[in-house]
Amino acid sequence: MESLIVLADLGGYKVYRFTMDDLDESTSIKLVKEEDNRGGHTRQGERATDQAGRFPKGGSGSKNGGMGHGENHNEESESRRKSLESVAAGVGGVLKSESNYDCWHLAAPKTINHQLVELLDAGLRKRLKKNLSLDLKKASKKDLMERFELK
Repeated sequence: MESLIVLADLGGYKVYRFTMDDLDESTSIKLVKEEDNRGGHTRQGERATDQAGRFPKGGSGSKNGGMGHGENHNEESESRRKSLESVAAGVGGVLKSESNYDCWHLAAPKTINHQLVELLDAGLRKRLKKNLSLDLKKASKKDLMERFELK
């Protein structure tokens, strides 16, 4: 039996292949793909400068008016959305390109888990066997086997 284990957060994902040989009862977990999106782990203050933008104030368009600061109120939510879409596209691509697996398992933080699953194709969602709302990207292979009850 072979299955894939996907560990994801806004900063990227890891995909492992779990193989269990029924003849000699041996198991193995191998890393198949790892993608790290550094932008997913940075704060808004680290991505932007403290210099104000230079946009004309007021609606009159007069040349004598001052310059506004041009704040981007949606930058953080846009960055989060783009990171989530990037992770979903990467995970979906790996799940489609890998062959010879019966099912797959997912562990992603509660804040993004449902949204990540919704962004995947319906065919991939049908093959999802176990979904944990946990951040396990740094978990050991032994811990993964216990959490997903793989033996």
